[in-house]
Amino acid sequence: MKRISATIVFTSAILTGCATTPSAVPTVDGADISALKSERIAVNYKVVTKQVNYLETLYRVLWLETKTSRQDFGGLWSADEDMTRYTVEALRAQGFNADSVHGALAPAQVSAANGVLAGRALADANVPHPEIAGTKLLPIPLYFGTWPKAPALDAATAALRQKGYRYLVDMTAMDLYGNAVGYGMVNVAAQPNLRVIDLATNKVVWNSNLAHMEIFQLGGDLKKLEENDLAKLKEGMKAGIGKINFQSLWGVK
Repeated sequence: MKRISATIVFTSAILTGCATTPSAVPTVDGADISALKSERIAVNYKVVTKQVNYLETLYRVLWLETKTSRQDFGGLWSADEDMTRYTVEALRAQGFNADSVHGALAPAQVSAANGVLAGRALADANVPHPEIAGTKLLPIPLYFGTWPKAPALDAATAALRQKGYRYLVDMTAMDLYGNAVGYGMVNVAAQPNLRVIDLATNKVVWNSNLAHMEIFQLGGDLKKLEENDLAKLKEGMKAGIGKINFQSLWGVK
């Protein structure tokens, strides 16, 4: 048995600085999402821990040394609102009719719904998941394949339906990452689960993991991500999300 780890090591994608997307369209139960682009979409991106994990590789004479640390940004940055806005901007640029839940719903309603979703993500991250023989990667977390039943979530989805939204694009990242990858480069990344909920049925119709990232030349100094009110961390998140090809991801034109 293996537990899902909050620490992700990016390999070739780190060096390219691109957003990675699954090669197939992983719809749930054969659901048809071909009309996704023509419908109103609400978007919700949340970072569960409000932390950034730092990973630095130090080149010694005869060996490599890995140094890790973690920084809490909960009181410094309203990450959920900004990450949602970055996603909305990327979707709109690709022709989707998308809005942020932070504008569509009352703040208390968003907070209550996200509290349920974040709590469930934290609980499920500590549940043992069976390894699959012959594979090196964990499967897509099946616990994202269903939409939980909870009063706060029911109230939020009902309010979105009432406002005319057909789908909810829900993205959940456990935390963010800053990685000093060598040659002065710093990689800024996140690895969210992205699912699409059909608000007419409250069922998940699309579900997958993906990663988005951006490379900066910062002399390998991870602390530069925190300067000027986390300017580079925010810039890296926005740039990485902007590279996600949602049309290709969902197989819509």
